[in-house]
Amino acid sequence: MKTRIDAILFDMDGTLFDSEIIAEQGWILAAQEFGQTFTHQDYLKFVGIVTDVCHQQAHRKWGESFPMARFIKRKSEIYRELKTQGVLVKAGAQAFLNKSRQLTPKLGLVTSSTRSAVKENFQYLAGLEQFQTIVTAENTQRKKPEPDCYLLACQQLEVKPEHTLVIEDSNPGCLAAIRAGCKTLCVPDMVPITSEIEKQLFARYDSLNQALSLLDSLDFSQNA
Repeated sequence: MKTRIDAILFDMDGTLFDSEIIAEQGWILAAQEFGQTFTHQDYLKFVGIVTDVCHQQAHRKWGESFPMARFIKRKSEIYRELKTQGVLVKAGAQAFLNKSRQLTPKLGLVTSSTRSAVKENFQYLAGLEQFQTIVTAENTQRKKPEPDCYLLACQQLEVKPEHTLVIEDSNPGCLAAIRAGCKTLCVPDMVPITSEIEKQLFARYDSLNQALSLLDSLDFSQNA
């Protein structure tokens, strides 16, 4: 028997866009300007974590006297400068979105980024208007890996979590979807998925192009 799916929810950074690379460069370059060392390994610890928490952790690492507010401002400036050169769309993202729209009108975007970041990124990928709900950092107090954002999206789309497919790339994001009770498809980006989380996934693929075949195996008949 095919698994019933009534809605599809997408994470954004690392799932639809290669924006994590730009964010990492913003951290590294800004840290250098402020006389601090920030490496690729340091950034990997932040993947999937809400930005405010990352700032708090960095502030503790660099000390109370570190001018964190000025650092954040400069990092944001560098990030915006880098984004003017364009944001890479993940391989298969457009095809996966297009096919999802053919199967169900109930699509949602669920991200720890801000609403303004969503608008910036979707200059490079068609389909923002197709999402019936968009949940961003402004909409929930508790962030991933807590399930609040996915539960809110399901509520807004009037679907049950167990009939919802979530597309994620990070450990915190996958854990949020799993805790919400959603069917979680993971396409890992920068950080490998832990074995504990992987065994709770509905499916795992190396790219969205590969994951297209999964959609054919699901039951979207309730959306007809």
